[in-house]
Amino acid sequence: MYKTEAHVHTMEVSKCGKTPAREIVRLYSELGFDTIFITDHINGATFDRWGDIPWEEKIDIFLSGYEAARDEGNKIGLRVLYGAEICFKKPEGCCNDYLVYGIDRDFLLGMENLNHGSLEDFYPYAKDHGVTIIQAHPYRGHACYPTPDFVDGFEVYNAHPRHENYNDEALALVSGRDCLATVGSDVHMACDVGRAYILTEEPIKTAEDYINALKSRKARFVTPEGMEQ
Repeated sequence: MYKTEAHVHTMEVSKCGKTPAREIVRLYSELGFDTIFITDHINGATFDRWGDIPWEEKIDIFLSGYEAARDEGNKIGLRVLYGAEICFKKPEGCCNDYLVYGIDRDFLLGMENLNHGSLEDFYPYAKDHGVTIIQAHPYRGHACYPTPDFVDGFEVYNAHPRHENYNDEALALVSGRDCLATVGSDVHMACDVGRAYILTEEPIKTAEDYINALKSRKARFVTPEGMEQ
């Protein structure tokens, strides 16, 4: 079975990240993982602190965490892919986060104005580019709320140990619903590595492989509480 982690933040990019990308890769390799996704934040806390520089330069900085992780992965034999975790500026005060998979640099470059809008603004752009949207921790702190009309699925178990994620409610949300479900460690610190991931019979080599594994419902979930798909 192949081990894949879908939710990781790096110190190089995410303001809340506390562990360098290369160290994260080494830790995952030691745990026998085959693939990880770097999903650094696209939000005000992360992007605004880089000041008034062109959007293209911000995207270059955003990709630096992934690139460091990828280079280390190439050295030691761990596959590193990337996505992003986006928090939109509208509606004001909303703290919902959305994991996106299947993106590339051109897609990110086209997000400059959408970054200041809402999920509803972003959704058609993502669909036009074949990008999958997974709502992360949809009930975290009961300050987040699910938006099923504008996502492809939900993270039904988020293993971040320093938040109350109400994972039982997230799992109930997908019951009987035709949508994707997945799990993630939500790594910010070294102690977060490898807490929630998927197992598949075939390796995850691309974002498309990952999404297809979720669609087929052949991915097995591994969590600290023993959740099973």
